[in-house]
Amino acid sequence: MLCQKLNKHWHHWRHQQLRRVNIPKPNGKTRGLGIPTMADRAWQALLKLAAEPAYEATAGERS
Repeated sequence: MLCQKLNKHWHHWRHQQLRRVNIPKPNGKTRGLGIPTMADRAWQALLKLAAEPAYEATAGERS
């Protein structure tokens, strides 16, 4: 189902709002953590898989 959604809406994909979770710190304060949705994580993975071969082909040979 997620794969079909990504295929159908790839040309106008809008990232969804992050899920905010407060993580306790050792000093008693909290730190905010943003967690992307599964659909956004899947979209990011697809873009990485598409862009990485092009980058590897054009990157410097000694880098």
